[in-house]
Formats: sequence, structure tokens, C-alpha cells
Amino acid sequence: MDSIRRKHIRSLVHGLNQARRRQAKQIDILCTDMVAAHGEFASQLRSLIDTIRFYESILGQKDLTSLLDTSAAQVQSLLADTIVAIFVLESNGFAMHRVPTPSDSALQSCQLESGLSAEIVHNLSNHRKLCMLDQMWEMGLEDVGGEFRKLTAAAIPLTHRGPGLGFILLYRDAAKPFIQKELQKIQSLVPGLRDAICALRGIPIHA
Repeated sequence: MDSIRRKHIRSLVHGLNQARRRQAKQIDILCTDMVAAHGEFASQLRSLIDTIRFYESILGQKDLTSLLDTSAAQVQSLLADTIVAIFVLESNGFAMHRVPTPSDSALQSCQLESGLSAEIVHNLSNHRKLCMLDQMWEMGLEDVGGEFRKLTAAAIPLTHRGPGLGFILLYRDAAKPFIQKELQKIQSLVPGLRDAICALRGIPIHA
């Protein structure tokens, strides 16, 4: 009887230990999920705050120059070590607005916008999709001094339907390529900027 009782007790203890291990594992998974969810929520909250600040900065801008200069500065503040230029099409060509490059910046001599001809600007404005540096080469980007090979770049269109309006040009050192989350953050600002440009120009808004 004692032997049977001991076996029964060992079986109960073994079952209890297994239950504890399963419970501990479930708690670990739950804690990991909670930490991940908190991190994702914090990331989304930061993105929302950035968007609100951007819209606040362009709200009330009375002319196109002020709007685009302010927008370029705000976009540049969201991306480390990045040069930002905003191109908008005009009846006689295009206008370009960018934040001055600091004199001590490694990008001082790499002014990518200088290699964009009127034809390339028009094509990028009407491309309707995110365009990376490789596609700019295909469009005819010229790199006379060989400096552009040291860059990573992206052009984000201001419209996805209707007539081309312009685009946001981003570039920085190739050692730090843009990641999807960074580009998505800037793309999320486009609708507000596009609508503000259209409102100042008195033209219909296209999504």
C-alpha cells in the first residue's frame, strides 16, 4: 500500500510540476506579448504625434513658399542626417524648396537635386509611386562628379491620381539606407501637404 501511495504522490507532484511549467510558459508568452504590444503602441503614438506636429506647422501658411519651406524643414526633422527637397510643378517648369545643408555636413557636396533635369522632375512628379535612386538613374539622372553614387535616395510623389503635382526628395549617405518605416512615416504626411498646396493654388484635390 505504501508503494502504491508513493507512486500516486509522485504522479501528483509530477503533474503539478508540469502544470506549473505550462503556467510559467504561458505567463512568459503573455509578458512578451504585452511588451511587444506596448512597444508597437508607443511607436504608433510617436508617429501620430509627428503627424499632428507636421499638420500644426503647415496650418495657416498663407503662401506656397512658406508652406513648402516649412514642410521641408519639418520632414527633415523626422529623419536623421537626411537632406529634404520638395519639388512642385509649375506652368513654366518647377520650383524646388530645400533646407540649407549645414556647412559641416558630409553631404555638402552631394546636392542630388542639381542632377534632376526638368524632364526627370516631371517624370518623378507623375510616377505615382515611391521611386528609389536606381529608378532615377533609369530616368536619366546625371552624376558628373560621381558624388551621387555615395547616396541613398527616395522620391515620394504628392499625388497618386490626377495631374502630377510634385514630389518629396530624400537623400543621405548610402551607408544608412532608408527603411520602410521611415518612408511610410513621410508618406503619411503627403495627403495633408498635397491638400494644402491645392488649396493655396485653388485647384481640385485628387486623392
